[in-house]
Amino acid sequence: MMYPVLDFFKGGGGLLIAVIAVVHVYVAHFAVGGGLFLVLTEMRARKRQSEALLAYAKRSTRFFLLLTMVFGGLSGVAIWFTIGILSPGATGKLIGIFLFAWAAEWVFFSVEITALLIYWYRFDTLKPADHLRVGWIYFISAWLSLFIINGVISFMLTPGAWLETGRFQEAFFNPSFWPSTVFRTFMALWAAGLFGYVTAAFSKEKEVRDGMLGFYTLWVVTLGVAVLASGRLYLASVPAFHLAGRYEFASTIPQRVQGFTWVTLGIMGLAFCMLIVKHRPVRKPLALLVLAVGLIHMGLFEMVREHARKPWIVPGVLYANNMAPEDADGVNAEGLRSRSSWLAGDHLTGRNLFKAQCLSCHSVGGLINDIKPLTARYTPEGLAQALVGQGTLHRYMPPFFGDARERRLLSRWLTHGLHGAKRQGIPKGPLPREDTIDTRQTPVLLAWRQTLGNARLDSALFRSGDPVTHRIQAVLILKGDMPEVVMDGPEIAVSSQGQTWAMAFDDDLGTWIASADTKSLAGECLVTAMEGGDVLNRIALPPESDSSRGCFHCHGGQRDPTGIGEVTARNILAAHDKNSGTAFVDDADKGRLVMCSRCHRGNRPSPSAAIHGWHNIYMADKGETSCRFCHSSGPNHAPAFFSGRHRKKRNCTHCHSNLRNHAAGLLKPFTVPEVRGLKASLGIEEGSVTAREPYAQLPDCLSCHEEFGPASFKSTAAMTDSSEERFSVRKDEMEALACAACHGRAHELVPATRPGVNDQSLAYMGQPGVMGSITCTVCHEEEKEDEAHHAGMLKNRDGMNTK
Repeated sequence: MMYPVLDFFKGGGGLLIAVIAVVHVYVAHFAVGGGLFLVLTEMRARKRQSEALLAYAKRSTRFFLLLTMVFGGLSGVAIWFTIGILSPGATGKLIGIFLFAWAAEWVFFSVEITALLIYWYRFDTLKPADHLRVGWIYFISAWLSLFIINGVISFMLTPGAWLETGRFQEAFFNPSFWPSTVFRTFMALWAAGLFGYVTAAFSKEKEVRDGMLGFYTLWVVTLGVAVLASGRLYLASVPAFHLAGRYEFASTIPQRVQGFTWVTLGIMGLAFCMLIVKHRPVRKPLALLVLAVGLIHMGLFEMVREHARKPWIVPGVLYANNMAPEDADGVNAEGLRSRSSWLAGDHLTGRNLFKAQCLSCHSVGGLINDIKPLTARYTPEGLAQALVGQGTLHRYMPPFFGDARERRLLSRWLTHGLHGAKRQGIPKGPLPREDTIDTRQTPVLLAWRQTLGNARLDSALFRSGDPVTHRIQAVLILKGDMPEVVMDGPEIAVSSQGQTWAMAFDDDLGTWIASADTKSLAGECLVTAMEGGDVLNRIALPPESDSSRGCFHCHGGQRDPTGIGEVTARNILAAHDKNSGTAFVDDADKGRLVMCSRCHRGNRPSPSAAIHGWHNIYMADKGETSCRFCHSSGPNHAPAFFSGRHRKKRNCTHCHSNLRNHAAGLLKPFTVPEVRGLKASLGIEEGSVTAREPYAQLPDCLSCHEEFGPASFKSTAAMTDSSEERFSVRKDEMEALACAACHGRAHELVPATRPGVNDQSLAYMGQPGVMGSITCTVCHEEEKEDEAHHAGMLKNRDGMNTK
C-alpha cells in the first residue's frame, strides 16, 4: 500500500527529520542524564548543608523542567508528526512490531513526567529523603524510557534473528541492543554535564559557580573517555558492511566516526578551558559554545547511525522510501501506479514519482541531498539507465521501483523538467567528394581500413590502452590467367588531410600497409600505386565514420563526433576517483594522460572487462539497445561504423552476444574482490561461460557460415580461439588474398549502406558487392569454374549481393 506524500518543505524530508531529531535526541539524552545529575547535586548540597548549592539545584530543576518536559515533549511530538507524514509505512511497521514496548514506554514516560513535576513543585515542602526518592524515581523511569526506545532504534540498524523468527524478543534484544544501551547511557550522562556548564556559568554565586564548574569538568572528561570506549564497543556490534561502504557516500562513514572522536576530544579540551578561565564574561559564551559543540557531537553520532542504515529504514524490511524488497518484482512488472491511487491517471507524473520514491531523502534545491546537481549532467536516456542499476553497486541507494514507463517519466522530469532540454547534435554522414577518382580496371588496386582496437576508449584526458593505431591496407593485383599479387616494385602510398605515408609490404599479412594515429587517417584517404613516376592506379576510401560514444548521456558534456569530449572525459575520471579512491582528475589537471591499462592488468580486470561488467548493471535491455547506447551517440542510433551487409538482418548480439554474456566472458579470468560484485550481478553460472581475451578473440565468421555457406537467421557467432583467426588477419585458402580485400572490413562488409564504402566494387564490377561475386574477370582473364579462394564462393554467387 502506498500513502500520499505531503511535499511541504523545500529542504526535503531528510533535512526536516534530521533537524528535529538531532535537537530532540540531544535534549532527550539530557533528560535522562540530567535526572541523575539533579539527584547527585541535591545530595551534595544537603550533605554539605549548602543553601547556595541547594538553591542552584532548584534553579537547575526549573531549567531542566522547561527544557526537557516542555521543549522535549513538543519536539518529540514533532518527530512523530514528521515521520508519520514522511514515512507512514515504516511508522506503522515499527508500531506493529513493538506495540507492547511502546505501551511500556508510555507508562515509564507518564511516571517520569509525574515524578519531575512533584520534584519541582514540592522541592521545598517534601522531606529531603522523600524528595530524593522522587528524584531517583524520575531518573530510573527516564532511563527505562531510554531502554525501551533504544530497543526500537537499535532494531532499525540490526534486526538480527527477527528477520527469520519474527519474534518480539529477537527484535528488541537485537545484536546491537546492549552495546547501544551502554553507549547511550554514557551519552546521556555526558549531555547532563554539557548542559550543566550553562547553568553553572550563569550562576551569580561564586562558590557555586567555581565548585560546580570543577565538578562538571571532572564529569565531562571522565564520561568523555567512557563515551569513546562504549562508542567503539557499539560500532563493533554493527555489521562491517554497514560501516565500510566502498562507493561514494557510504565511504564517508569512517570519516564521520573519526570526526565524532575528534569532537569528543575537543569538548574535553573545552571543559578544561571552562575550569581554567576565571573571567565570568568569558565563561558564559564558552559554556554556550560547549553546548553548541555538543549538539554537533550528537549530530555526528546520529549521522553515522543513519548513514550506516542506508538505504534502509529497517535492513531487509523497508527501504528509506518505504518500499519493501519483496514488492519489487510485482511493482516492476505492473508499475508503482498499480499500488497507489495517488499515482493513477493524470497523477502519474515525474514529479509525483519523485515524491513517492526520492523525497524521503532528497530535496529539490534544498540544503542537503539536493537532487538538482546530481542529475544535471544526465540526458533522460542516461538517467533512465542509471535508475536500472540503482542500488546494485552503490548500496546506499534503494533500487528503483516501477516499470519502464515510470522510469522514463521520472528520468525526464529529473533532467528536462529540472534543467531544461539539452540539445545534442545529430550524427551526420561524411560530405560527398567534390571530385571523381578515376580508378582503372588494371592493375587491380584494392584498399581498406583496419583500426586496431577501434572500440577502445580514447579521449584527450585518458585512454583505455595503448594508442589506437589506424592502418590502411592494400593489395595490388596484376590481372591475367594466373593473377599475381604484387609484393615489390611499385611505390604505393596513402594520402590524407595533406599528409602522405609510404606503404610497405607485410609478408605476414600479405598486404601493403601504412599506419598512423587515428586522427591523421580519419579523413578521406587516397591510395595510389606508382611505378617509374607513372600512376598505375588509385582508389579512394571514404572518411572514417562518426565515432561518437554515448558516455555523455550519463557523464555530461556534449556529443563529440571524434569519440569522447573533454568535459565528458573529466566527469568520467571524477566518477572513477569517487568510486575507487583514485586521483585522476588531479593527474588530468597537471597534463598527465591517464592510461587505464597501467592498473587494469594482470589479475585486475582489463579495461574492456571492467567497463562492460560495470555498465551491464545499468542497462535495462541487454540486447542491441545497450550496444548502441555506448558505441554510438544513443540507443536510437545504430553505430555509424556498423554499415555492412549484416546490418540489414543482424544486430550486434548475433556476433558479440548480449551484454550479459559478453561481460561474463571478459570477466571470467579475473578473481580480485572488486570483480565479485560485477560477476554476481550477471546472474550467470560461471561454469557455463567461456573466458575471452578482448581484441584478440573476436567473432568467428565460420561459426555461422559453416563451410562458407549462408548463415541461418538464428545463428550466433562463437569466438575465435586465438588472435591469428581474427577476420582482420585471415586469408583465403590459397593464402593469396586477405579476406577483407574482397569482403571489406568486419563492420562494413560489402554491400554496405555508408556512402563511399561500395565505391571499389562499383569501379570494378559496376554494382556493389563482394569483389568477384559478380564476375571473376575483375582479376582473371575469364570466368572460373573452380572455387580456389574458398569453398562455396561460386555456389553462393546467386543472390549474394541482396542478402
